[in-house]
Amino acid sequence: IHYYGGMMNEEKSTDEYSMLFEAASQNVKLKEFFNTHLDAVHDVPLILGQPKSASKHAAGVIVVPTVDKEGNAMEAWDWFPCKMMDGQLISEWEGVQLDDCGFLKADILGLEQLDKLSGMLKLIEKRTEEKIDLNEIDFKDPEIFNNLFKKGLTQDIFQFTTDGLAAYCREVQPDSIEELAAMNALYRPGPMNSGAHTDYVKIKFGKKEAEYDWGCEELLQNTFGLLVFQEQAIRMVQKLGGFSLTDGDGVRKATCKKDLVKMQSYKEKFIEGAVKNGCPVHQAAKI
Repeated sequence: IHYYGGMMNEEKSTDEYSMLFEAASQNVKLKEFFNTHLDAVHDVPLILGQPKSASKHAAGVIVVPTVDKEGNAMEAWDWFPCKMMDGQLISEWEGVQLDDCGFLKADILGLEQLDKLSGMLKLIEKRTEEKIDLNEIDFKDPEIFNNLFKKGLTQDIFQFTTDGLAAYCREVQPDSIEELAAMNALYRPGPMNSGAHTDYVKIKFGKKEAEYDWGCEELLQNTFGLLVFQEQAIRMVQKLGGFSLTDGDGVRKATCKKDLVKMQSYKEKFIEGAVKNGCPVHQAAKI
């Protein structure tokens, strides 16, 4: 939690005061407030930068060791500051800080769709005496693709319930669960803004030629040269740049967080490794 100590940085303090007075000069209510409460002016540098609210991640669960290196029993609050909120133990560090300290975070979702599926299976068993095991369903059943996905009849299929994705199904005409995974990843703001979701359709039906970065044809073959999955990015930096899987995951995290400083720190290492593996330097920089 960020706070100012007893000694304030003089330059920072001056900047904050100048910002404050500039704001007060343009806002009548703010000006009146400070004219009435002069002492409040001196509290502003202490208040700025403080968290103004506390919230909890709906599905974020932190996994911590139950013992230390010596085998002594440990609780969550022995590892990081915690507090009780709505009957749950909550970390007072944010996700980025927990990441930096090496803690494992998992997003565990509670999905209503799972309850619905459970209810459906019970009804089927009750009415037909047929017991269906979801783990044994045939993922290659052509009836499912021909009669549901290709027609866009996906209103009650998790992740495919929107009208947009139903229409995308009719465009892509998916034949496999791998294609469904690619469609689910492509039909999101980032890929859609770059036109990747329409490129996928054009390439699939021969209206556009697939383009592969140097050495990436095998890795990106299933997605027609498009970088769709985070796992593909990890494999690319591992195969071309000689990165470990740990560093590859570091690149993935930095990209997801749009952390340009961290991404830049990996760049030189990747180019050097890719060139050693035979990749032209301009291609390595592009990738």
